[in-house]
Amino acid sequence: MKQFGFWPLRRPDRAPAPEHKGGDGYGFVQLESQGAARWTRRDMTAQVRESYMKNPVAYRAVRLVAESVADVPWLVFDGAEEVRDAALGRLIAKPNARQDRRAFVTALATSLLLSGNAYIERTGEGNLTELHLLRADKVSIETDASGWPVALIWMNGAARRTINLDSDDG
Repeated sequence: MKQFGFWPLRRPDRAPAPEHKGGDGYGFVQLESQGAARWTRRDMTAQVRESYMKNPVAYRAVRLVAESVADVPWLVFDGAEEVRDAALGRLIAKPNARQDRRAFVTALATSLLLSGNAYIERTGEGNLTELHLLRADKVSIETDASGWPVALIWMNGAARRTINLDSDDG
């Protein structure tokens, strides 16, 4: 009989060794750990630290998907016609003073992959001027009596800001 077709399990010229049972000099080994289990806290920051930042395989997988999403070209269309010089196209190309399109979309996709949600705040008067990504663990949703979202509530420590989602402001 061969294992994997090339490695014999026993030599054919020898008989199998007789089975021998007994406690000849071998003791009992017990393994145990002292203390209670250490569970990861149930907040997003701790979960991301343990599952994403400390795991190179998960980090690379999320990073690969997020960068692939960021590499997709973004175009502005008016009906079936592409608009080359649109304000929305310029905003997507440079969403804010600190990030270009690729960095912003990478952060957006990473937030979506890790927390399941991604929130973007627009700032400026009238025309769209800047887009900022909000951390999903700092945002809660305020709903009306019917259950429809009416505002995002951003909280960071004692700071609290309400971002209305109505059609004029949000």
